[in-house]
Amino acid sequence: MKKVISLILISISFFFLSCDSIFAPEEPNELNGDTNTKIGEVGNTFTLGINVDGKYIPTNENCYVKDNDKGICTIHLEININEISANNKNIIPLIEEMIKFNPKITMDDSGNVAADFKVKITSEGLQDFFFSEKGNAFTLVKYNCEKGDEYIIEQSGGNKITRRVTEVSEEDTFQYGFWLIKIFRIEQDLGIPGVSKILYDANNKFGLVHVKFIFDDDSYFESFIFPEKY
Repeated sequence: MKKVISLILISISFFFLSCDSIFAPEEPNELNGDTNTKIGEVGNTFTLGINVDGKYIPTNENCYVKDNDKGICTIHLEININEISANNKNIIPLIEEMIKFNPKITMDDSGNVAADFKVKITSEGLQDFFFSEKGNAFTLVKYNCEKGDEYIIEQSGGNKITRRVTEVSEEDTFQYGFWLIKIFRIEQDLGIPGVSKILYDANNKFGLVHVKFIFDDDSYFESFIFPEKY
């Protein structure tokens, strides 16, 4: 009888241990989902609608998916920022600081910027590797997120960069080209001198749709991102 009771208790304990494993919360910087997406398809192009302090700036950018390795997409970008910087003096220092984070970004004396950067694109969200010193993924958004969710990555010296979900739309109110769409808004303190914060807006159909850099003097630079395929 004692053996039977012992076996029952052991079985119950294993059951609860299994439950802990099954129902354990997913790590913020883990991202699952289908990696076969139209947005991440090799050759897919992106149009960047750029505004500086509310003024539209035409650019001759070239942005496309260069490679896709199981959802890890290499995005290639070429753009000249002369006209952008002429309308906002903060742009050049921002680019120079961002090059320190990612040496694969280059800028010549004529304002031509070229970059290859990696983004993980799945049916469940987006991640980038921009701020990681060890090549770790940093979650930008999960499409099942809730307001207040945080994604954190730690750099050397204990410095932490936090992204926080500040808005989850319940209605189609965000102006995106000719559409009104729902968005997930993520706010990040960038840790770059002169930059107050960066805002990301994402949508589960179109992916990352808008990025806005807000500077300490309240000027701003923003880009709306329109994928050819989605």
